[in-house]
Amino acid sequence: MMETKETDRRAEGSEGSGDEAKLVNIEVRQDAFVVFNNEKDLRHHEAIRIKVSLYTGIALRLKVIQPAAMENLLYAIDLDSGVAEKKKKKDEEEAKGGKKDAKNKKEDAKGGKDDAKAENETSAAVLTQNIVKAGIVNLRLEECRLTRRAAALLSDWLKSKSIIKTIGFSKVTFDDMLDFRKVTEGMKLNQKLTKISFQYMNFDEEIYGTSIGRILSDSRSIRELDISNVVFDYKCFYDMCQAILNERCRLNILKMRGLMIGEIEGKIIQFILM
Repeated sequence: MMETKETDRRAEGSEGSGDEAKLVNIEVRQDAFVVFNNEKDLRHHEAIRIKVSLYTGIALRLKVIQPAAMENLLYAIDLDSGVAEKKKKKDEEEAKGGKKDAKNKKEDAKGGKDDAKAENETSAAVLTQNIVKAGIVNLRLEECRLTRRAAALLSDWLKSKSIIKTIGFSKVTFDDMLDFRKVTEGMKLNQKLTKISFQYMNFDEEIYGTSIGRILSDSRSIRELDISNVVFDYKCFYDMCQAILNERCRLNILKMRGLMIGEIEGKIIQFILM
């Protein structure tokens, strides 16, 4: 079974004319995630690619994410990205051709009707270019357990493929704490990720803070961290904040909604804000 989940994200270019914004949202649906909550939907990468073809985000909501499902999903994202790149190049070429044709027609036009026709063709070419799908750029894992092999596959994929821009974990558990560190190593080395989020997680061991800290201090692309509704051990929280204070940290946005702030955590946050 597949459903869609609305988010606060809006399609780029929606601030333009009404017709243009409507066309972008209908064709690309950059404002929504495809939610997979049945492992049967992840049995074949081509079926996955077809289902996500009009979206830019995927959310996994399975009890357990098995290696086969993860492998099929990541390969489908690879395929979708490749198709998106080919479509983008094709549409760019068509847009350029449309502009040239419009220019030639405008120069040869004898009356106002020919000029209007050329302008309409140019506008159509621009709209065609605006609805180009960028591939899947947002990935979320929700209310699931990530097996060791699946975590390793995700880590290796993040290291080798710079495709997605955001990745989020909500109520996700791991077979071993070392699996969490392995996944964060993939995030650290990814060159395209700009936002990471951990929501409704229980970080009660030092390894969680040091792993997130390494992302923040070593990543060249991460600009936003969301740790809303996370339960932190104070040492874990301290290690993470130490990385935020590091001069190599490029973080611009830190979200901490619903965070339980004790006396120690409060002093640490106060020190960060000074």
